[in-house]
Amino acid sequence: MLRVVKLSWYFDELGKILQIGHNAQRIFRFTILIMWAVYWLGCVWNLVIWGDGETSSTWYWTQHPGLSDEPAGYRFLLGVYWTLTMMTGYGSVLPQSDLQILFSLMTVVVGVAGNVGVIGTLGSLIQNLDSSGAAFRQKMDAVNDYMRYRKISAEMQARIKEYYTYLWQSRRGLDEARLIQELPVYLQEEVSLFLNKEIISKVPLFHECDEQFKSAVVVKLIPTVLLPDSFIVRKGEVGREMYFISRGEVQVVSEAKEASERVVYATLRDGSFFGEVALLFNDSRRTATVVTSSFCDLFVLRKEDFDLIQESFPDQSKAIHKAAQKRYNLQLQNENAEE
Repeated sequence: MLRVVKLSWYFDELGKILQIGHNAQRIFRFTILIMWAVYWLGCVWNLVIWGDGETSSTWYWTQHPGLSDEPAGYRFLLGVYWTLTMMTGYGSVLPQSDLQILFSLMTVVVGVAGNVGVIGTLGSLIQNLDSSGAAFRQKMDAVNDYMRYRKISAEMQARIKEYYTYLWQSRRGLDEARLIQELPVYLQEEVSLFLNKEIISKVPLFHECDEQFKSAVVVKLIPTVLLPDSFIVRKGEVGREMYFISRGEVQVVSEAKEASERVVYATLRDGSFFGEVALLFNDSRRTATVVTSSFCDLFVLRKEDFDLIQESFPDQSKAIHKAAQKRYNLQLQNENAEE
């Protein structure tokens, strides 16, 4: 019994090392336990043969006269074979002695328990494998009911369904922001740095900032998903967010309602950013319109969060404002030159 408990502990540790999924661990553990049971029953079968001796009842039960003269390895394999046939219900030779009856009963009980375990384990695995899919379908049913109740237009319904379908296909409907928020603060920083450090490092305003400042910034990044042809910012509106493109493509375009009439000034892809001026100047107006041209995974840094970070790092805040002012002045000069 102690060995079984220790074996279960070994399974758990092996799963952690190899990063095996819970369902795979259950299948592996159950298979090993069945093999362990068959091994010991095969050994007990040989003990029964030895206890009964070379009698006619033993010959009839084993269907193998002179079994004691065979090599030990052969006798063991024969015992394993006999055990498996009894456990699966294929063994048909009736036991003759008390020992044979007791052993047969024990083997049948283990076989029935094994069959029940197999059916239960497979049923549970199938249910668990589709649990996330069932949750997604249930959520979509609720969304559809809500849209019908509110009489949302067919076009908007299609975009809402498209959004949830993309979430399911790209991350199995996982709420990334909620998952990170549930972690302790130190793990939030480590995970956020791992995911976003490269993006933050590409921002010229943050080049001279130390790791503590960058860590404070990445923790405040909010992941968001946008559908194709979604307006992120519009020219002239007050800006209060900065955006980092994790995956996807956006376009800086002219103001036009129809997509075919827009003039594309620039295309931004993975690793790019925009809207940094909004973080540093109060009530600053957007100088361009930005729209998505594909599904986009973005990270958003809000002005109120960035203001709190600047209060904690006043020296670096001054350097950032100075660099931002230069970039802003240069941008205004370029716009005036174009006009």
